[in-house]
Amino acid sequence: MGIIEQAAQRLEELRRSGIEVPRQVVPLAREATSRTAGDLPARFVIHTVGPIFGQHNGDEERLLTACYRNCLLLAAKHELKTVAFPAISTGAYGYPKAEAAKIASTTVREFIHGSSSIKEVRLVFFGQEDMLAFLNSHAL
Repeated sequence: MGIIEQAAQRLEELRRSGIEVPRQVVPLAREATSRTAGDLPARFVIHTVGPIFGQHNGDEERLLTACYRNCLLLAAKHELKTVAFPAISTGAYGYPKAEAAKIASTTVREFIHGSSSIKEVRLVFFGQEDMLAFLNSHAL
């Protein structure tokens, strides 16, 4: 688990225990924030913290759906035309790839078929296994 994920997990634990942690520090699983992209060839970078599979009392599907939806809402708010997503939560957070693929493709498809500035959504994968899980699970 990377340092950002560790920090996000610890901050979420603090929130659950009743300690107030400002949202601008790190988003909860499901929330999205945006920053300018600096020298990257993009206008914005949108961050989300996906759910850790098995750690949200069966609420993982709703949380993962909200991650994608909230990122798309933020992208639309910025009037972006193209968005790229990794396979959120399928790495260190252990979300089963086939299940995550269905959630991602359904959420993206439903969103882009509504009225939105977004014209293209790219799914970017770490490896061929990830790509095949998404392609086999649910075609966009």
